[in-house]
Amino acid sequence: ETPLTSLIWLTAVVSIAVTFGVSYVMIGEMSPDLWWKLSVIISCGTMAAASFFPIARVETRGLTHYPEAEVLEAFGVEPGDNMFFTTSFFGAKRLEKLYPYFEDVWITRELPDKLIVNVTETGTVAAVGAKDGGYYLVDEKARVLEQVTASGSTPRVTGMNVEEVAIGKTLSSENDGRVA
Repeated sequence: ETPLTSLIWLTAVVSIAVTFGVSYVMIGEMSPDLWWKLSVIISCGTMAAASFFPIARVETRGLTHYPEAEVLEAFGVEPGDNMFFTTSFFGAKRLEKLYPYFEDVWITRELPDKLIVNVTETGTVAAVGAKDGGYYLVDEKARVLEQVTASGSTPRVTGMNVEEVAIGKTLSSENDGRVA
């Protein structure tokens, strides 16, 4: 987030300089005092957007499989970051890739200072036998959620020749999903 913050401040300074320049060129001759007063007002808005709304709290909702501290660290937004200039969209997409149980992640803001990471988690619908004797837990879209040694009470699928298993990826089978 530090490079993003630097970019925000650099953009704010350039924007202020351009505001003064364009105001002078467009209305400087019409009213000698108006151009710089208008530029100051616009610049105050630019500075307010860049410096106000620091995040004081970042929370999660909907977590059941992963520790909140771990998820928030992976999300990458910290208290003190600007509420509106964070890369929350990319952070949400990163969480969906890192955590296979996350079906959907979206961000909400509660003004003035709280950012909430909302999570909808998928559930396990079956345990598919692995070549090493364990099981792969999969969701309704056949996405592999994790590998376990015992299936517990999860319904088992047998007779599949599972290939190229990767956690978080859709399960593939050499028999195109047909159970023998």
